[in-house]
Amino acid sequence: MRPASSKAATSARPCSPPRGSSSSSPRGPEVRAERRVRQENGLSYAAVLQDILRRDYHDMTRTAAPLIPARDAIEIDTTELTIHQVVGRMATAYRERTRESTSSAQPTEPPVLHPQ
Repeated sequence: MRPASSKAATSARPCSPPRGSSSSSPRGPEVRAERRVRQENGLSYAAVLQDILRRDYHDMTRTAAPLIPARDAIEIDTTELTIHQVVGRMATAYRERTRESTSSAQPTEPPVLHPQ
């Protein structure tokens, strides 16, 4: 088991795997399948969707290193977003998280400067 990190994790995936029985985006797997079928000619939508669902289930339920977000992860559902929107949301989340951590920090005394 990995030690918990003190740094915040940001998770940006085409669609976050569902936690338990619910999904971060109800249409996430379908959108991913549609995208893959558009990118690669000759693939069947039904077969691609089935493969995505099978892999997501396997990744989330495997014994060794299951695919689950860290406790302090910031999840961004990127299903319907462009890359520019994703980057914008990640930057906003970072600024908000940084602002929270600096506002809760204890004030420190300014350094004392001694003339030479």
